Amino acid sequence: MLPRPAGAVPNIQEANKREPLLPWGRRYHQGRVVLGARVDQACLGPGELRRAAGAYKNERFVMTYRHDTKKVSSCALVGRSA
Repeated sequence: MLPRPAGAVPNIQEANKREPLLPWGRRYHQGRVVLGARVDQACLGPGELRRAAGAYKNERFVMTYRHDTKKVSSCALVGRSA
């Protein structure tokens, strides 16, 4: 992958692969934080999504952690505005 020009913003796929979002564990967490995840990637089922959405009721995004995949995911809650 070629380096990006200064000031260029990576797309979601590139950011997921290259950006160290959690600075205290670059190797361990690399590739384990998924931006813009689908619901089936982020949650084990509808109940888990409802719990996450309830915890973030004033937000447009939720963060979830799946023990089976060991990934942290960020999902947009469609229909919510800032």
